[in-house]
Amino acid sequence: MGRCLPHIMPHVLLNKREELLPVILCLAVQHPNPTTRDNLLHLLFNLVKKPDFDQRQIIRAGCEAFARSVDRSRLEEELLPQCWEQISDKFVERRLLVAETCGSLSAHFSVDVCSSLILSILKQVLDDKDESVRECAVKNLSLVITRIYNEHKASDLLQILKSSFHDSSSKVQQTSLRFYLPALSCWLLSRDQYLHTCYNMLLQQLLTSIQSGSDRHIGIYLQSLSVSNVFVLAGLLRPLLKESSGDAMSESIDESHLGLLDPCVILSISKSQYKSTLSNFNTSLVQLSLPESVTTQTDWFKSTAVPCLVECIKSVKDKSLLADFTKLLAQMQTVIGRTFVQQVIRPGLLEHVTDARVLPVYCAGILAVNEEDRAELKEFLGETLNQYAQQYLQVEPLTETFAELSQTRSVLHILVNVLNTALREATNPHMKGIIAKICKGLCDCADPQDIVTHVMPILTRLANDQTCSCRRLLSYHSPSCYSAPQVSKQHQRAA
Repeated sequence: MGRCLPHIMPHVLLNKREELLPVILCLAVQHPNPTTRDNLLHLLFNLVKKPDFDQRQIIRAGCEAFARSVDRSRLEEELLPQCWEQISDKFVERRLLVAETCGSLSAHFSVDVCSSLILSILKQVLDDKDESVRECAVKNLSLVITRIYNEHKASDLLQILKSSFHDSSSKVQQTSLRFYLPALSCWLLSRDQYLHTCYNMLLQQLLTSIQSGSDRHIGIYLQSLSVSNVFVLAGLLRPLLKESSGDAMSESIDESHLGLLDPCVILSISKSQYKSTLSNFNTSLVQLSLPESVTTQTDWFKSTAVPCLVECIKSVKDKSLLADFTKLLAQMQTVIGRTFVQQVIRPGLLEHVTDARVLPVYCAGILAVNEEDRAELKEFLGETLNQYAQQYLQVEPLTETFAELSQTRSVLHILVNVLNTALREATNPHMKGIIAKICKGLCDCADPQDIVTHVMPILTRLANDQTCSCRRLLSYHSPSCYSAPQVSKQHQRAA
């Protein structure tokens, strides 16, 4: 049978060849001759010359059946060469099969082989010219990484993350963001290496991308930091779980968990245990009674991460990116918590609010997110408005701040209140000019109905002001302010 089967296979219809799999597997497992077994496994791996997705699934199933039927040494000696030989095959489908097989069989290989040969195969496939092959390699690396126990491989794995984020294909980038980054983050977390390696690299690469003007890379690194918030939280809570019930975190995540960003899954704890630990963390953070291992992380954030984040914001050339940093900070409050942001992140940003780019991000990303901070937001905006008027500072940072804040409708009444109070108490003509410019900015970005309801009354009061410079300013800005039809009608009625 072993001698004849290779001659029979070419004469079997393609869509019927899978029916020969039981025979091929039985012979490959039982045949005493190594050369014949090698030929049979070659037959299995080359069941179809250009296998589509379903056909590759069938071949992979056959390989997994072989892996379950032989000992590990035979699997590595007999099946791995089939993968290695086809890394550079001319057919894309066969190179896809190599990547998929490495991932699906990783649980059957020894950790040493996964850390060396399997990792080497997938790294070579990552350089493939076809984006679908590279995407497949990244996804299957997310499975293989759970079988790598050698901590010295951390630098190699981080380099793979960086390379995939710099890939020319957005599909490869997004696959890495969805699958590889969470898998690598869990791997590093279980070894207490996450913050100083992965998170630090993401921050530094974001700064480098912004300073070099590499727009394509800025987006993926901003997204990666957003994804990473949950792993920052897991790293902060993990020592507290160790103290209470031992190390609860699993060494790896299974395929069904890849791409999920649930701290309960990452830490292998129940929702009630998660809530209790998070509450304990917040209380200890305020009372400065955190364990030393957690304090080390918060101190690193204050001394390294926050300054780097501030430098990223200051270096922004495209001001539309400021909204992305606002979202990043807002999401950090949602995922990690308001207490962490207020105690650890906020002081570092507050030191730089005089910077034109930091001010809008600080107001919209720190003070405008939670209801508890709205009173402070109002007070801060009022003080800042007075400072700009008294010191005759450039007004653009203020107009951008109010414009960014106006995107949150629940904050709009605070902005209007601040402007009305400033206008009512204004003794400096320059203050009225600043208010007029802020209103102009609001008219460019706010909802037309909000302009009618909230901004127009302020503009009407300014229009009736006897200060010539203020009236000239309004006249200069009037086309953009009254672009919406309903606003124009309201303006005409007010006039």
